Amino acid sequence: MATYLSLDALARAVRKEGVIAVPMGQIRDAYGAERLGSNVRRGIGSSLTRRGLAHIPRTLPGYQEDIVVIYKNYGPVHELITDATKAGARQMSTFIPLIINLAAQERVKLNAIRDLLREEGAEA
Repeated sequence: MATYLSLDALARAVRKEGVIAVPMGQIRDAYGAERLGSNVRRGIGSSLTRRGLAHIPRTLPGYQEDIVVIYKNYGPVHELITDATKAGARQMSTFIPLIINLAAQERVKLNAIRDLLREEGAEA
């Protein structure tokens, strides 16, 4: 599992991967805090939002071992997670494989676009 030195590094990872799962302790460290008090968690949430990111659970946990799923606050992954959270906890498990698959598909599309752009640049 990757370690992030800052929330900007974490945001870059989300933009690259589409969705990531990170222990709350790593997010706290990337934020530069020592504890996970309510003010720190609120600050982390605001900082993620400013970077165009969303997370589940919606209320960031106070335990460093708890896993948080972070994703872009737009696009198909966001839409699928929004639909999944509206479905309720019981049905949420059916959405997890779809979310992971969609994130992988988006990554493949982005890699294909990158490769095409590289080819265009090489021909110029």
